[in-house]
Amino acid sequence: MLKQTSTKIKLLLFPIIFMVIAVVTGTFYAYYSGISEMSNEKAHKTDVFTEHVLKGRISVYQYLRSPSEQTAQKVRDDFSLLSKEVLELKNELDSDKDKILCDEIIANSKKYIEHFDSFASQRMTDFKNGQKEESPEIKEMISKMVQVGAVLEKELHDINLHMVELKNSAKSFLNNLLITIAILAILFFVGFSFLISNLIINSLKNFKEGLLSFFSYLNLESSEIKYLDDSAGDEFGEMAKAVNQNIEKTKKGIE
Repeated sequence: MLKQTSTKIKLLLFPIIFMVIAVVTGTFYAYYSGISEMSNEKAHKTDVFTEHVLKGRISVYQYLRSPSEQTAQKVRDDFSLLSKEVLELKNELDSDKDKILCDEIIANSKKYIEHFDSFASQRMTDFKNGQKEESPEIKEMISKMVQVGAVLEKELHDINLHMVELKNSAKSFLNNLLITIAILAILFFVGFSFLISNLIINSLKNFKEGLLSFFSYLNLESSEIKYLDDSAGDEFGEMAKAVNQNIEKTKKGIE
């Protein structure tokens, strides 16, 4: 096929192939870079979840120091925000295991608030009655909150760890993909360059050998004449046809 293609088109194929390789590489990079960026965002979100839990527990300590409806609402808001953002992350996940973990985090966040509401109600009653010391009942409620909080932190750590693994995996895959595409593109470009170069060189070689054979016949150095190979469809083939026509005329004239 390339043998029947003009030399101009053959040479134009180099920039065309280069542009095609650049477009394909850019497309792959943009697609997988987007996936990698999404993994980075998910990992960042799980970092923020841990911050919400820490803020929520700090709000609990503030409530212990100054029990009021305002400080109690701050605790509820912190954990409600955590549940809301975990639910948003769940809708972006593909793994069923991670989705189940998100459901467990939301459930434990709600459980923590339930324990806190019971604790806050009792604490406010004791505080209004002038009892500032924590009763055994209050301590038991706090213990339950601590246990749920510990489970919640572990679950957040697990999902954060998995999101970081996905982020690193996506980044590694992107790097490997770019290296693979670069190697394949170089091999293809070099191979195509050799193919075009050989076609042009062979055409020049055949043209040269045909002319030398004709000159040898004209100089009576040879009694036999060889026609040029005019099977190619490029400029060399057209020149060979023109030369062959003149060789035929010259041969008849000499004879």
